[in-house]
Amino acid sequence: MNSISRDQAEAAWDYLASLTDEETVEGLIDTMAEEQPEAMAYLMSMGEDDFNEDEQELLLFLGIWMWKLLTDTGVLAKEMTEKTLDGVQSKNLPLLEDLTENYPGDFDRLVNLAVKDHAQPEVIRVMAEIIEEEDEEVIRIKNRSDVLVYLRILLDGFLKTGA
Repeated sequence: MNSISRDQAEAAWDYLASLTDEETVEGLIDTMAEEQPEAMAYLMSMGEDDFNEDEQELLLFLGIWMWKLLTDTGVLAKEMTEKTLDGVQSKNLPLLEDLTENYPGDFDRLVNLAVKDHAQPEVIRVMAEIIEEEDEEVIRIKNRSDVLVYLRILLDGFLKTGA
């Protein structure tokens, strides 16, 4: 598997963040929904009861960024299945539960645990930096850890799916 560099991850984010044409963004959403319907359904359902609209949009946009980055670098070419997503979700949810119960609000600890021994640590680091840089009006501090874990689950599902 190709290891994605920080430069590649940042360049992909810079590209998506620079998009101003709503049709282009909607086109990316439609393409991802067509190529990765399970991933899109996952993104649309995660946090729907706990996240505000801005947080859900950030989760979706970061999911699109991740999909585009992995696709453009050749790490992802196959469609992720519900079974794959369920498997990685089962594996990762104890991490979120442990952090919520034992280290509430400790985002830095979560980032360190999330990148430890991970196949794509730079993707997680850049993702965490993007989340941290967002204004509290976009993502409340209490939800940053949840967003990161949900995206880590999606990343693991994509990586397990592979090229």
